[in-house]
This record gives sequence, C-alpha cells and structure tokens, in this order.
Amino acid sequence: MILKDLMLMVISSVILIVSVLVG
Repeated sequence: MILKDLMLMVISSVILIVSVLVG
C-alpha cells in the first residue's frame, strides 16, 4: 500500500470535483 499514491489520487479527485462544481 503506497500512501503517497493514495493521497495523490484523493487530492486529484477533490480538485476535479471542485473544478466541476465551480465551473
């Protein structure tokens, strides 16, 4: 289990959701 990869996926997902909500 790679914690960095997991965090990176979560962060990118959050950014994507925020972008959709804002845009």
